[in-house]
Amino acid sequence: MAGVKTRHKSGGKLTELVGAGKEFIKSEVPTLRAVIQRGLLLKEKLFIENETAKTEIPVHMIAKKLAPLVMNQWLKANPKFCPPVTISEKSLIQKIEKWWKKAENVAWGRVKQEEKRKVMDMLDKLFDITTCTHSIKLCNVPESLCNDQAKCKFGAHIKCDCPKDRKIPALELSWLAIQRAKTGESSRMMMKGVDKKETDKQMKAAKRKLEEESAQLKRNKKMEDEKNEQLIEQEKLDVLEDDTRNQDESYVLPNLTDLAVKEQLVNALLKEKLGDKAYLVKQY
Repeated sequence: MAGVKTRHKSGGKLTELVGAGKEFIKSEVPTLRAVIQRGLLLKEKLFIENETAKTEIPVHMIAKKLAPLVMNQWLKANPKFCPPVTISEKSLIQKIEKWWKKAENVAWGRVKQEEKRKVMDMLDKLFDITTCTHSIKLCNVPESLCNDQAKCKFGAHIKCDCPKDRKIPALELSWLAIQRAKTGESSRMMMKGVDKKETDKQMKAAKRKLEEESAQLKRNKKMEDEKNEQLIEQEKLDVLEDDTRNQDESYVLPNLTDLAVKEQLVNALLKEKLGDKAYLVKQY
């Protein structure tokens, strides 16, 4: 029937550009082409579940479901490949949307040749989600300045001034260098899966760091509370001292050299002590 959409027809121009939807290769982190192909597979699923036209499924919805799958592929390589070593999930969603739309524009012939060339070159390159963009040099490259390739633990070197929490795990430098250099989804250095011993070591280190940070926060809070208490006590003392000073300044001592004043003081004192009998006291 002419009006019925087949799977091939419903894929549209984007499928013609990148290929049909498919799963990620389990042992590889994906290229841009692989990300879009996995997104097309998700789009097929959403199309069936929602019983709606594919044109009505927004790119944002696909990117939102696709981002965790991309992040999971990186976590398989090393548990440290998570934010902030990698970009956040929100940023990843935005990145997927941006490149998806670029690929769609190429597929529909909406861009100039220069833009088309950039997108076509990117399709089979690593869809890199690491925050560190510094170049990694394998030990066998002169620019790496490796002193002893045979004894080097990491097989690669990097000049990186990123914050410590964003740095690429040293054990993954050579692997990531190869991933960044590959053309196509497969590479000559596939993921070996999670190293349990190394993972346990990293988890313990992360837990220890978290405990140290928590303890430091508690110490800082205690010091801050003590400081605030001292400030409050000092303010109380300052207020009391000011009140005392004001009272002292408001009282003016009489001139006791004045005989009349002395007599008034004596009479007032006698009146206070003797009451009506005060007149009986003779003054000398």
